[in-house]
Amino acid sequence: MKALADSTVLLVGAGGLGCPAGHALARSGVGRLVVVDDDTVEGTNLHRQILFTEADLGRPKATVAAERLMAAGAPRAPGMLPRHYAPRTRLRLLTATDLLQGLAADGGAGIAVLACTAQAPAGFRGIWRRLPASSGAYARGLYAELRLLDELGAREIRVEQPPAGDDWAPVADRLRRAAA
Repeated sequence: MKALADSTVLLVGAGGLGCPAGHALARSGVGRLVVVDDDTVEGTNLHRQILFTEADLGRPKATVAAERLMAAGAPRAPGMLPRHYAPRTRLRLLTATDLLQGLAADGGAGIAVLACTAQAPAGFRGIWRRLPASSGAYARGLYAELRLLDELGAREIRVEQPPAGDDWAPVADRLRRAAA
């Protein structure tokens, strides 16, 4: 129980799955629960997102979720982040073809790349990082990799667009938000 009480859990999204998951985590004894959601509560959320009521319409989901999770039994005040992580360094989301053509043109000096399937071209002079080709594993490592690339001081981060498909849609959404 001490390990659970000393742990921190990051809950990305306070939607149809995040609300019940957050509620269960708060009641389980997790020491700190950090909620990330950049959306506001809308009427269409109320039938499936158990943390929100009509009185919450228009309020930030992360704020309301943190309040409700504390009331549900979170032992310490949960954290809340009203938006997803976005690096300070400019981030560009590119197809594998556009990524490789751009690197061929500029050599990659000062560029950090986060790839899924593309291979670093010969002579590439930047930073090359790879995430797994599994959507779940990619999603688990995404923010840590973006933070690392951000801290390495590149002038630009170029990210290979993830594959198409329903299982990749949440990853693609987070990358679009980080690039905005």
